[in-house]
Amino acid sequence: MNCNWSEVQCQQAIPELLDLNVRWLDRGSEDPENQWRATRTSFTPHSPHFGPGFLATLQLAGAEESTRFVEYLYVQPECWIYPDMPRPEDGTVCIPDGKGLGMDPDPRVLERYYVNG
Repeated sequence: MNCNWSEVQCQQAIPELLDLNVRWLDRGSEDPENQWRATRTSFTPHSPHFGPGFLATLQLAGAEESTRFVEYLYVQPECWIYPDMPRPEDGTVCIPDGKGLGMDPDPRVLERYYVNG
């Protein structure tokens, strides 16, 4: 749910969310991927991060064709570690296509916030 929604908006979204047929995978399963595929439900990664974790979530979502939604944590950090950090616009978000996580962090930001153990 969007933290900025009113109680009325949340109540209105309930029927749509119930139609998603959400299922939890058994953590003790020998083969959780096939267990999930057998449910024939869409894939929604649950990873409320806003830096490298969000980029990893986007890559995972892009690799699985059944993904319908991606969780996004609405925060405004002091600065973004990635200069062109993808953020949702009009209900969509672009998946970066560079190597690894899709983009490289800004070395100036890394240097500015570096903490020596």
